[in-house]
Amino acid sequence: VAGQQVEDEHGDTLRARHDELFGEVLDEVVALPGAADLLRALRVRGLKVVLASSGEAEQTSRLLALVEGSDRVDGRTSSADVDRSKPAPDLVDAAVEQAGGTVAAVVGDAVWDVAAARERGRYCIGLLCGGFGEGELREAGAARVYPTPRELVDDLDATPLSGG
Repeated sequence: VAGQQVEDEHGDTLRARHDELFGEVLDEVVALPGAADLLRALRVRGLKVVLASSGEAEQTSRLLALVEGSDRVDGRTSSADVDRSKPAPDLVDAAVEQAGGTVAAVVGDAVWDVAAARERGRYCIGLLCGGFGEGELREAGAARVYPTPRELVDDLDATPLSGG
């Protein structure tokens, strides 16, 4: 956001501080409406679900527990598993490989998720819960945008995630 010079000079320090501050409030975080239902609906449709997170592994595990997601995902990959994190497509590539597939769709809440999906020609659905507006997500390449996972679940059969 602030440019390559700021990234080069302060990126690691800023990420460490973010992780520290987020860790302090992590116990106050609640699941988004429909998050657990989305994981369940994807599995019921026979789709493999692989979480591709740039976040710290321990924090990701705690967040996944909020939606009882550990048993609802087929795999997980993180920035520690790849050379470059989002917006580079490396995490998306690792997730697709882990799923054992070639066709994939991405659901993400940040322009970086959408950019990573777009770079590999993957269909992407944006969620407004990551602090980005609908216009930003669409401009980055999201085919559809929903306010929360709940609305996506309600419209799932109208997307390539219908499983049909």
